[in-house]
Amino acid sequence: MSKIFRKFLFKTYQSLGTFKHQIFYSIFGFSSKCKHTPTCSRYTQAQIERHGTIVGSIKGLLRLVTCW
Repeated sequence: MSKIFRKFLFKTYQSLGTFKHQIFYSIFGFSSKCKHTPTCSRYTQAQIERHGTIVGSIKGLLRLVTCW
């Protein structure tokens, strides 16, 4: 995956944050807020840049699972 495309995906995902929270609240009755600092998407982006696409994605996914 090219670096530009990855950045585009992460920026799009991060910009949809408010919309995601509204959907969670309307469907499930609660708002999902990230308890980690930095957020899971920023952490995943950093791990992908540091370790590559496969290992970085796995590390990001493992961190995302801790939010649920």
